[in-house]
Amino acid sequence: MLRYGLTDKKLSRRQAVALLVIAALLWSSAGILIKLIPWHPLAIAGGRSAIAAAIFAAAIGRPRWSGSRAQWGAALAYACTVITLVAATKMTTAVPLSCCSIRHLYM
Repeated sequence: MLRYGLTDKKLSRRQAVALLVIAALLWSSAGILIKLIPWHPLAIAGGRSAIAAAIFAAAIGRPRWSGSRAQWGAALAYACTVITLVAATKMTTAVPLSCCSIRHLYM
């Protein structure tokens, strides 16, 4: 069963909204950071996955790995998704949406 953070208590509405805002800020900053980091896309994807694994481990504990076809398929799909997202972000010249939004605030 999933836990809410490191304790089993239920989150209040205010806590849930705060966590949602933090997640949105981190998610939207990903495009900017991918553009700024001068690493190969595979290295960035690996770093993102390592950070995600650490956060998931802290939040829900050690997952059960049975090595089933479904788990291997999900792992492969996740890896392909992250690698293509990072490669596409790194290779394109488009500015992430969050940059455009910030730019319009100051014009």
